[in-house]
Amino acid sequence: MIVHLSRSPVEKASFMRTAQPSYLKSSRRAIAYTLTTLLLVPLFGWIGLGGWKQAAQWLVITQPPAVADAIVVLGGGIPTRPKMGFQLLHQGWAKRLIFVGDRPHVLTQVGHSYCPACDFARPEVTLLGLSRSTLDDLQRVLPHIQGGLNRRILLVTDPYHTRRADWIARHLLNQHGIEVRTISSNAYFKMNAPQTPWWQDLPTRQVVLSEWTKFLFYLPYIWGLTWVL
Repeated sequence: MIVHLSRSPVEKASFMRTAQPSYLKSSRRAIAYTLTTLLLVPLFGWIGLGGWKQAAQWLVITQPPAVADAIVVLGGGIPTRPKMGFQLLHQGWAKRLIFVGDRPHVLTQVGHSYCPACDFARPEVTLLGLSRSTLDDLQRVLPHIQGGLNRRILLVTDPYHTRRADWIARHLLNQHGIEVRTISSNAYFKMNAPQTPWWQDLPTRQVVLSEWTKFLFYLPYIWGLTWVL
C-alpha cells in the first residue's frame, strides 16, 4: 500500500525560513558557525590523540529487538535494510512493516526472496514515498505509528547510519511516548567493518566522514536549537 502525504514539517520550516529577512538568516548562520567551531575544537583534540581510529566504531550501535507496534525501515540500503525488516517481521517482532522509499518493485523482490510468507497485499505492509533525509523520513512515519499498544518501534538501517538515526529518532519519537530500538542490518557492503583498519579503505573513509559531518549538522536539532538550522 503506497501512502502519499502532504508537505512535511521540514519542508514547511524550509519555506518559512526563505520568507524571513536576510539579517535574521545571517544571524542564525553566525550562531551556527560559532556552535560548530566550539564543537570542532574538542573533536580535533580527540582526533589528535588518536581517537580517530575509534570514529567508525562509535557510529555503530546494536540493540536487541523487542515486541513492537511496527518495524520501520529507513530509505536507502537496498537490499540490506529491507532484508532485515522482512526477517524481523517473519520472526514475529511486529505485525506492521513500514518502508520509506520509492522503489516498490525492488522491495517486493527483496521481500519474496527473504520472506516468502510475507503478503504484500495486506495493509500491514506500508510503503511511504521518496526518502529525503533521516529526519524527514521519521516525521512522515510518525502519524502511522502513534496510538500503538506497545509504544515501541524497531528502526532498521545500515551499521554506519545507526548512531545518527537512533539519536534523531529518540529525540523526535520519545516526546510522543514512543520507544525506539535501532536494529542494524549488519551489512557493510564492500566497506571495512569498524573493527578492521577501516581508514585504509576509501569508500569506508568517505562514509565515516559523511556520517560524522551529518551528525554535527543535526546536533542543534537534537539539542532543541531548531531555530539555528
